Amino acid sequence: MKRKAIVKLAQQLQSLDNSQSLFHLLQTNEQQFNLLCINPPYNVFQVPKRNGEFRTIEDPGDVLQKIQAVLKKHLQALYSCYQTPAAFGYISRADDEQEVRGIYGNAMQHKNNDYLVNIDLEDFFHFIRWQLVYDSLSRPPFKIHESVARQICNISIFEGRLPMGAPTSPALSNIAAFTLDQEILNYCRQENLTYTRYVDDMSFSAMALIAERQFQQISSIIVSHGYELNMKKYKQFGPGETKKITGLEVKDTIIRVPDDFINEVKAEIENLKAWVLMQTRIRPSGSLEAQLIKPLQKIRGALNFIESVHGANHDALLALEQKLEQAMQPPADYESMNWLEIGYEIF
Repeated sequence: MKRKAIVKLAQQLQSLDNSQSLFHLLQTNEQQFNLLCINPPYNVFQVPKRNGEFRTIEDPGDVLQKIQAVLKKHLQALYSCYQTPAAFGYISRADDEQEVRGIYGNAMQHKNNDYLVNIDLEDFFHFIRWQLVYDSLSRPPFKIHESVARQICNISIFEGRLPMGAPTSPALSNIAAFTLDQEILNYCRQENLTYTRYVDDMSFSAMALIAERQFQQISSIIVSHGYELNMKKYKQFGPGETKKITGLEVKDTIIRVPDDFINEVKAEIENLKAWVLMQTRIRPSGSLEAQLIKPLQKIRGALNFIESVHGANHDALLALEQKLEQAMQPPADYESMNWLEIGYEIF
């Protein structure tokens, strides 16, 4: 998408001056919109984190998700027009722009500095309340009409705060954090610190040790905006150390995907291969496509991530792609399984 198209999407949202015009933009009607706001259909469940804890996911129903997906494009474009130099997550990037955002671009900002501090915001989306989203949308620089901003909040907020799982939440979190980013950036410029934020992950780097007074000042700014720090995820790195930033490693100014991540993808492909072989034996004539959609999406997403960092010709990536191709093509002469081979007990 060209920069001109992104600006047009943002201007379409900013030009709306009543609720009906928003309904038209979102391809819905007043009755459907209001019903979704009064009783928002979310499937709430928990998924395990790597540390053994659980993350609550609030997945919107199909109709709500479709409307939010349309709104998301306009919100991302809106933020893209006023983005701060600090934010690197979920930002629309024009095809004709050279600047790299995303996880790789985030790490790039810190690769030449000797000292790094990473901090994490506690339950970032859930700390962003209805009023903060409304105020952020309706005030400069975004300047969305008040009635439109109110309805955007109504269709995007769940239980008074941003839901973890709605398409609109990442863009609205960037819009809500605009003044936070600006205030931290202003302080960091005075102190010769580099600051970036990828959703709820904040990174600070410098050529000199980041002093306790600097960290305390940054913390007080964050708290003053209504957020809390998750000190369990506080990490500090010094000269010569392999630094970690949003899942990437930085060593001697070189940015790379960790070996652990490569090995995890390899294990996922091995599991997929074993599953495909088993299904081929049990149902040699059956179709596996529908059952493979989610695991394949996960693996291909990981491969795309590796490519975004290392390029398409990276040896580890090519090996994984070959491994995936082989996993999806079991031997043609692979024998089917007799039902007597399947273990069972008689009670």
